[in-house]
Amino acid sequence: MAALAYYSLLDRVEAAVERSYADGGFTYTGALRNGLFDGPGEISLAGGASFTGEFLKGRMAGNIDYDAGDWRFEGSFAQGKPDGTFFLPNDLTVAIMPDDTTWFISPKGWVYTGGIGERGQNGEGTYTFPGGEHYFGNFLLGLADGYGVYRDSVGSFIYKGEWKAGLYHGPGLYISPEGKFAYEGAFEAGLPHGRAQYYEGDHLLYKESLEGGVLRYDGGFEGGVPQGQGIYYSPEGWTYEGGFINGVFHGKGTLTRDGNAVLGEWEKGKKISSE
Repeated sequence: MAALAYYSLLDRVEAAVERSYADGGFTYTGALRNGLFDGPGEISLAGGASFTGEFLKGRMAGNIDYDAGDWRFEGSFAQGKPDGTFFLPNDLTVAIMPDDTTWFISPKGWVYTGGIGERGQNGEGTYTFPGGEHYFGNFLLGLADGYGVYRDSVGSFIYKGEWKAGLYHGPGLYISPEGKFAYEGAFEAGLPHGRAQYYEGDHLLYKESLEGGVLRYDGGFEGGVPQGQGIYYSPEGWTYEGGFINGVFHGKGTLTRDGNAVLGEWEKGKKISSE
């Protein structure tokens, strides 16, 4: 930055003075103090983009208009952080606040409000989908990550629990949008995996309100289906406790109906022997 050193020697007065020079692929025209951009000025980059506004001790400060051709920023900077609006290609509008929060408005109908980092949404925020569904919780690198709640367009929650890289991951409670089934337990990469409880019936809006007359399973899951040991409760009142594979009875198990328990062996859903 030879030009900065040169103009630092020339700049011996207390007030900022205007200079103009080209260095390192850009041109600066404006006020300098002690060899630093200080006061109103304009930076023109080699690619055609330009910054116009206020500078303080070499950093953007105050109102800045940045025009990059296909996108533009209008607003201000405080200690190098933006506080304003980005107008991006495809009519995407992004507002950035100095507390590292932002909001996005897309012409396709989605909206984001919350924390922002160098690589997208970061921290706590809310994402609203075009259909009215919305997610509130933690983000990391632009994806849901950590604890979050996903609700439908009328506000009823579909899922609440842990996320990783945009997928259900860890403990959580899922209720289908139409209220036909509910799952509470462990998830892995978006699928039920581990110990959990599954309910199936009409209008399962809240697990705590469930009564008799619904299908229920309490046991292990693997890759989204019952696997390992578990208990199946039929809506008709009978139960099966034993092994499962790919969602069906498999291995030794006990079938109980009207108080009578029968121990038997199943193979891929078919009973092959009784004891």
